[in-house]
Amino acid sequence: MKNEIWNFIVIPGNPGIKDYYASFQKWIQEFFPRSPVHILAYQGFQTHPPKRLLTIIEEKEDLEGRIAELIQNSDSVSSWILVGHSIGGWIVLEILSDWKKKKHSLFKRVKKIFLLFPFLALDPNSEKQSKLERRVNHKFLIAIVLGMYHLIRLFLPRIALRKILKKLTPEADEEVQKIHERYFVDCLHIPASVIHCARSEFATLEKDITQGLTVEKIHSLQAILHIFYTRGDLWAPEQQKDFLEQKLGKRFQGKLEFIGEVQHDFCIRSEESFFVAKRLYELLKNFH
Repeated sequence: MKNEIWNFIVIPGNPGIKDYYASFQKWIQEFFPRSPVHILAYQGFQTHPPKRLLTIIEEKEDLEGRIAELIQNSDSVSSWILVGHSIGGWIVLEILSDWKKKKHSLFKRVKKIFLLFPFLALDPNSEKQSKLERRVNHKFLIAIVLGMYHLIRLFLPRIALRKILKKLTPEADEEVQKIHERYFVDCLHIPASVIHCARSEFATLEKDITQGLTVEKIHSLQAILHIFYTRGDLWAPEQQKDFLEQKLGKRFQGKLEFIGEVQHDFCIRSEESFFVAKRLYELLKNFH
C-alpha cells in the first residue's frame, strides 16, 4: 500500500553515477512517501577521482559492503527492496545469490529484488556487443579516444562541449544534460572509468546465458525476484527473456516482464522513470 515503509537500494548501471537516478528516486518517493531510497554510486564514478580504476568485480565487492552496512544499521524489522539497473542488475544478482547460498543473516531482510533491463550475460549472437568488446579492448584505439577527449575538453569552450553532449543524448531531460556536463566535462577520470568498467564487464560476465550458471542464480532467488525487459535492448535482449521463460517454466510465470514503453536508459527521462516507479508500486502495493 502507499503508506507501506520499504527501504529501497538502487544500484546503477555503467556509468555508475547516482545523479542520473534522481528523477527515478523522486518518483519512488512519490509512490512510497515514507520510504527511504538509497542510490549507491560506484567508487569510480564519483566527482573525486579514485586512487585507481576499478573493475566491475571490485565495484561489486565495494557495493556489497555498503549494502550490508545499510541493512545492518537499520531497524531489525525493516524490509529492504533491492533494484539493479543494467550491469547493476548483475551486481544485485551476484550479491543476493551468494548471500542465499551462504545463508547470510541479512538475506532474510531483503523482501524483493527488481532487475531493470539487466546485463546478466553476453549475447553471442549480437554483432554490436562483439564490436564494442573489440573496441574497449583495443588499447591503442582507447588511448587515441581518451587523448582526443582531453584535447577537446582543454581547448573547446564550454558552450561547444555542452552542445556535443546534448547531441549524444538529445532525448535526455535538461537536468540530465547538466549532469553530463558536471561529470564528463568537469571530472577528467569519468570516461576512463566507463571504459575500464566496460572492459571488465566483457571479461567477467558469462559468455552465454545458456551456459547455466546465471540461470541457477536466478532460479535460487525465484521467490523474491522480478526481471524487466524492453524492446530493442542491446544488454538485456528479448531472446534472453524467451530463453529464461522456457528454462524456468511456470514457477517464474509473471516474474519476467516485458515493458516496451521505456528504453534501457529510462533513468535519463523523467516520464520513463515515472513509468518504472509506478510499475514497482503496482507490484509492491499488495506484496506481503
